[in-house]
Amino acid sequence: MARWVLPMTSPPIRDGAVVIEGDRIIAVGEWKEIAREFPAEVWEFPDGVLMPGLVNPHTHLENTNFAETIKRPQTFNKWLLQMVRLVRSQTFEDALQASGRGIEQLTKFGVTCIGEFSRFGASFQAFETQGCGQLCSKSSFACGMKMQKGNWANLHGGLKMRRN
Repeated sequence: MARWVLPMTSPPIRDGAVVIEGDRIIAVGEWKEIAREFPAEVWEFPDGVLMPGLVNPHTHLENTNFAETIKRPQTFNKWLLQMVRLVRSQTFEDALQASGRGIEQLTKFGVTCIGEFSRFGASFQAFETQGCGQLCSKSSFACGMKMQKGNWANLHGGLKMRRN
């Protein structure tokens, strides 16, 4: 139960609740009605909001660590040149560590679905390592840059479905 529940297909519900069975939502409604119909363990978020996970359709998790390095403010062209230099100096291990950190940040802030663009394929390895729920497809953004030997085949290994 929470102060507010924000369903996908109906108006916000004050003092609402969500019923979960296994890994499925089976009911959403006002807390009083839900409590009568579904007596069960209750997790309370009295000052919280229950809402669907956020979607970030364009991420570069391998570049997460650059956020602290990039100079601000600057023109787009200067920013792009700085990014190219940083990306070219990055190792696979750097990209893997940055990807893991990026996944942690996304999770912390409620992002549950992303569209990832990867240079090395390190972010996809980080998904596996961190037990992310489901990977539906792989995309790459190389721009003429060299991928670490062996990662191109892993990156373009085809459609892969995995469910935890």
